[in-house]
Amino acid sequence: MTMSNTELLTNLRFKFQGMNVDGQICTQRAIDKAGKEFATGLGYRRSSPLASLNYNFSFSDPPTWFLPSKVSSGHLDFIPEDGAIKVGRHQGDLFQAYTLMKVNNEADGDTKFKVDINFFPLLHKMIREKTDWGLSVKVTGCATFQVGVLEWTETTLRTYENVLRQADIYGAVAVSRYPYKYSSNVWKAFCELWGPLTNTFHQGNGEMSISLYDLKVIGGLPILGAPYEEFIPPNDDLYKKEAYPSTLPELLRIHSQLCKFYGQKHIFWNQWLDHFYRGKIVYAGYGEKNQQMSPNEQKIFKA
Repeated sequence: MTMSNTELLTNLRFKFQGMNVDGQICTQRAIDKAGKEFATGLGYRRSSPLASLNYNFSFSDPPTWFLPSKVSSGHLDFIPEDGAIKVGRHQGDLFQAYTLMKVNNEADGDTKFKVDINFFPLLHKMIREKTDWGLSVKVTGCATFQVGVLEWTETTLRTYENVLRQADIYGAVAVSRYPYKYSSNVWKAFCELWGPLTNTFHQGNGEMSISLYDLKVIGGLPILGAPYEEFIPPNDDLYKKEAYPSTLPELLRIHSQLCKFYGQKHIFWNQWLDHFYRGKIVYAGYGEKNQQMSPNEQKIFKA
């Protein structure tokens, strides 16, 4: 018996939503040091890794993951009559792109096949509605100085340098100590050209996105090896020493106890920091001039 594409993808989707290997949603609390589940407290949604999924289907009816297509480059043209931005195509300069569906690359494709209004980037809406950014632009989510984070990070880098380098994330942790500057004009240009429907930038020579290699260079995170899966395994699997390190259940236990202590479902950075870092506060801000310790104290701290 074989599965159709729809049945296969439907089953995979249910699995990805957090089911265990038996196909049942699993919610459990953390286990104490005696191996017993806490009677009260926060329950955690449990699931199994993707490697536990075993599907047998015929390759005579394989799911179509992508299709290679030849796409011509072009440029964006603003049409004053209808206030729309269209791609001005020209002959030649074809490049190969991988898509999830067939690409219409006809000269009058934009006219024959209407696209969803959400396909167009923000610049299209701004021109159509004759609006602009205004006098001030606030960007949320930027790195800000938080007391204690630098000290905790430097202590972690010194204590677990070998482990972090072995995991190939030492650079990503180290770079988190520093602020970053950005140009608001470049930020606005990125936002104006971002297509929310396709998660790509609509440039003059076609669409482009941020590659994994870009993330590696900018963020210092590895892009090779096994894919990262964000899941919490069931207690029976979590406490198998050959499967997971002992630090995982310990961190889960600490998180559960902190949630109970603060009466919250989530723990914020300062609460996590208060638990793990009990040392002296060195920095009052970014830069050497903001150090609070004397030179002798700094030598002891960095020893």
